[in-house]
Amino acid sequence: MCEVCRLQRFNDDFAAALMSKRSSALDTTILILELLKRIPKNWSITAQELQQQLCDAGFSRDIHTIQRHLKTLVESSHFNIDLDDRSKPYGYRWSKNAKGFTANGLSIQESLILRMAEEYLKNLLPSSLMGSMAGFFEEANRNISQTSDPQQDVEWCVQGDCCP
Repeated sequence: MCEVCRLQRFNDDFAAALMSKRSSALDTTILILELLKRIPKNWSITAQELQQQLCDAGFSRDIHTIQRHLKTLVESSHFNIDLDDRSKPYGYRWSKNAKGFTANGLSIQESLILRMAEEYLKNLLPSSLMGSMAGFFEEANRNISQTSDPQQDVEWCVQGDCCP
């Protein structure tokens, strides 16, 4: 093989490896974001429960990968994730003073709609599906409880704009 062909092949192999690493880094970032979205604030969740939620959402990873990422999040100074290691399986939750994580927060109207959906669907959908939505429902409930004037914010619903 001539020198030019060898250089071209090396360049192609290097580019493929670089793209693979970029893809792998992106996959890892997305997985960690999905983990953060699913860690609750008011109760602990195990790595196995998180693994099941991720699997239900299309992210199939082995338990050791999930545990490794959770360990990194607990040890990170950027996130306030608590580890309950009093008994196995260990539990993970946001610290009491943490704001949690969301890529873009829910408006009060979106929170109210999610709250109504949770009430309506809780006995209609499988518990595993409802469980996979727990982080969203929790955020919606937190938004509703923290609003300064919830009555004003729900008037649009009371007036019949959202309810049949």
